[in-house]
Amino acid sequence: MITNEQYEEFVRTLIKPSEQLDAEITENEMQLLEIAKGLCAASRDSCTKPECERPDYLNLLHMAVGLESEAGELLDAIKKIVVYRKPVGDLSDKNSIAWNVREEIGDLLWFQTGNNIIRKENNQEINENFFYYSLDVFLDLWNEMYPDNIITIQSAKEFNMEKLGERYKGLKFSNKAAQNRADKGE
Repeated sequence: MITNEQYEEFVRTLIKPSEQLDAEITENEMQLLEIAKGLCAASRDSCTKPECERPDYLNLLHMAVGLESEAGELLDAIKKIVVYRKPVGDLSDKNSIAWNVREEIGDLLWFQTGNNIIRKENNQEINENFFYYSLDVFLDLWNEMYPDNIITIQSAKEFNMEKLGERYKGLKFSNKAAQNRADKGE
């Protein structure tokens, strides 16, 4: 059996050296990573526990979990750039980080909008200011750093509508379409 100490030593041997990280990361990259990390908190804050009937509460829980997971996926994409030094690639390449960042921002916007819709229908407070502020700051810095891969809220929304339109033919939710993910070729 592996002891905690053995596992800790294993992990210690594989952590990227701090000095190497410090030498590689630019100030803009560090800011991008911090802002993406902040979007996780902003996503969480926008989904404070509501008081509503169980069906709507379950849907709001779905939106909250979706926001947090998509924010984590965005943070993971930025980590790949900043820590692993993976090239950003191009928005036209489905395998690029740029493509993934636009996709995650579109997904974030979808879940935030879903959160807002359900809250409005239940006369609940909508707490989205920090989320949109953080997203705007993130996109401003992203577009400054990667001018060949400009992402806007509008372009992310359009991309998301195209993706989900392909996934949900006829714009009708089904568990089968959610699982099969036709837009991913699955």
